[in-house]
Amino acid sequence: MQGIFQRWVEKAIICASERLGAPSMTKRCFTTIVLVLLLYPVFASAQEAASNVSSRVEQRYDLVDVSGHRSPVHIAGSVTFSDNSSKVTRYSYQVDASAVNVSKKSVLLLCLRFQTSGGSAPGLDDVYQNEYFLGEGTLAPGALESVHLLPSRFSAPKVNGLPSVEPSTLSPTATAQVEFVQFTDGSIWGDRDAAAEVLRVRWATVRQLATLEHTYVQSGEQAFQGELSKETLLPCINSLRDACKDKLDYSGCELDRVQRMLEAARKHRAEMRSGEPSQTAQLR
Repeated sequence: MQGIFQRWVEKAIICASERLGAPSMTKRCFTTIVLVLLLYPVFASAQEAASNVSSRVEQRYDLVDVSGHRSPVHIAGSVTFSDNSSKVTRYSYQVDASAVNVSKKSVLLLCLRFQTSGGSAPGLDDVYQNEYFLGEGTLAPGALESVHLLPSRFSAPKVNGLPSVEPSTLSPTATAQVEFVQFTDGSIWGDRDAAAEVLRVRWATVRQLATLEHTYVQSGEQAFQGELSKETLLPCINSLRDACKDKLDYSGCELDRVQRMLEAARKHRAEMRSGEPSQTAQLR
C-alpha cells in the first residue's frame, strides 16, 4: 500500500511540474493531485502508527509472592512492562493482580507492595492500600480482591544530561508482598510502620466527619457547607464533595454520606474493641 501511494506522489509531482504555467490540466493529472492531497494525512498517520509499534517492546512478568507462607493474604497476577523508545517517558509498568484472604478472619485494612528488579529500565516500587473502615464491606475469608494499579511511567536515566540505557545482566523479576493486614477484630499481621500513614489518615478523617456532623446539627446547613468547603488533604472528604456535586439536594447527599461513614466507623470500632481482650497483635 505504501508503494502504491509513493507512485501516486511521484506522478503528482511530475504532473504538476509539467503543467506548471500551462493554461489547462488534464482530468487524470487533476485527479492524481487531488487524491494525493486527500490521502496524505491517512498514510502519514498510518506510517507514524507503524513506527510507534515497531519502536515499542512489551513484556509480561508473573508476580512472585514473597510475603511468606504464614501470610493471611495470597497474591497472584502479573506486571506488564512496556518500552516505547519514541517517547520521552518511554517505560511503563501495569500491575494486574488478585489478593485472596486465606485466613479465617475478615480483613479491614490491606497494604500491599509491588516491585520489579533487573532489566535496563528503572524498577517499579508501588503500593496498594484498601481501607474498609469507613464502609460497610470487608474482605471476607476466602474472598478475592482485584488489584489494578494505574500505570507507572518512567523516563530513561540521564548521564551528563543525555538519556542513558544500559542493558542489565540480571533477568527482570516482579514481586508482590503483603506488608500489613488489620482484621475486623483489631488484630494485625505484618509491619505496623507500613500502615502508619493510612492509619493516621483514618483517624483524621473520622474526626473531620464528626466535626461535619456536629456542625450541621448545631449550626445548620450553611455552616455545614462552609466547613465542608475548607481545603483538605483527606481523600475521603474530597471524594465526598465530588460524589454529591451533581445532586439536586447537595447538602442532603453529603450529610447522608457523612452519617453512613460515621456509622460504619462506629461499628468497626466496636468490633475491634470487643476483640481486644482475646486477640494479640501478630507481627511477622
